[in-house]
Amino acid sequence: MMMKKSLINFLSFILLSCLGAEEIVVHLPTDKANHATPIYLARLRPLETNYLKELDETFFFDLSNAGYFSLLPVDEQKQFIAHQKDPAEAFKIQRWKEWEARYVIVPEVTGNTLEVKVFDVATAMLKSLPPITLKQNIAEDARSIHKAIDLLVKVITGKEGIASKRILYSYQPSLHAESEGVWQAEIWEMDSQGKHQKQVTDENNYSITPAFIPDPERRDDYSFVYVTYKQGQPRLYMTTKGTLRGTPFVSLKGNQLLPAITRKRDRIAFISDASGQAELFMQAFAPGKGVTGKPYQLYSCRGSVQASPTFSPDGSKIAFVSDKTGTPRIYIININPIIEHHTTPDLILISKANKENTSPSWSPDGKKIAYSANTNGVRQIWIYDREKREERQITFGLGNKENPNWAPDSFHLVYNSTTPTMDIYRVNLTDKEPVRLTDGPGRKHYPVFEP
Repeated sequence: MMMKKSLINFLSFILLSCLGAEEIVVHLPTDKANHATPIYLARLRPLETNYLKELDETFFFDLSNAGYFSLLPVDEQKQFIAHQKDPAEAFKIQRWKEWEARYVIVPEVTGNTLEVKVFDVATAMLKSLPPITLKQNIAEDARSIHKAIDLLVKVITGKEGIASKRILYSYQPSLHAESEGVWQAEIWEMDSQGKHQKQVTDENNYSITPAFIPDPERRDDYSFVYVTYKQGQPRLYMTTKGTLRGTPFVSLKGNQLLPAITRKRDRIAFISDASGQAELFMQAFAPGKGVTGKPYQLYSCRGSVQASPTFSPDGSKIAFVSDKTGTPRIYIININPIIEHHTTPDLILISKANKENTSPSWSPDGKKIAYSANTNGVRQIWIYDREKREERQITFGLGNKENPNWAPDSFHLVYNSTTPTMDIYRVNLTDKEPVRLTDGPGRKHYPVFEP
């Protein structure tokens, strides 16, 4: 079991854990204040039950953490006015202009129906979102609210919301068992608020690094790939939501780690030591059929270790980690010339600001690559801007932050951190402060957003 720990740490480049290290904290200025749309969100009333309180909390969380809005403080006067039955009284333009609101959002529950009014102060237009039939099941109803907020974000900003997106992650409930040689972790699911967590694998073993198989037609019955040690060594498995035990995915011998899948669902990249050292492989894939053909070795360098592949949106390139120069750095490799013409891989180095860089994640818009870097002794999340060819740090403070993963909007990220406990956080590119999604004992890590 100790070999298992060493292998995971080595291939994932989880290096130099520096809890309690001192760090110079510098907050970079953001442009949120200049671009955030001021909104008044009327809170649900009356909040007579815990169920209604949770619905209200869901509204507030989704809007306040969307990254595009600044919510005006709630007070009794605004609450009273916003909930007036007469629209002429509730939405007097001059009054809301004086309060500097650009939009007024008023959710109301009547019986088993939730209605959401949206008042555009600038145009004096009052609209309503499609009514939501409440099922009195907080998990299902919260998901309906997430979808409504995504629609609201789309209406106001023209951008896709991510409130309704799920997050998969690996949860290791006990850390003390490691000293006894017992490693136990399963894949779990939660919503973008960090709520409604539930276990989605039951391998009774050590399962890590989930990766969604993109399928816009099957969002509720999603499939995913992950690594499990149920055969004694790390192997890739695939399963569908509701099927707690997966099936082997790739037949290549040796250890298999760190899967990544293209948005087109036609290729999967992973790391394998089938030839004796950790190398970058790719496997053709077809939905409904699984893998096709034989795995293809994309990159190998004698005496070095490769790790953490991530595809570009069109699937033609991979960013990955290699320590071929003696320290882990992030490179980009162009796939098609290697496969079609058997050319020698031409690597492009992108991580130059720091010497130790790990776990890259390519944004869905193709413009950015997020990664973890050892920064003054603490691992922080950095972003490489492909258009500007610049690197910038987006997280600060104590605690090692690793395994960033982009939301579909290329604006939000999730990652895991070690302080104060091993939990998952969510952040966007304009907010300084991350939002903690998980809490409690054990290790929560390797989070991934639903595509």
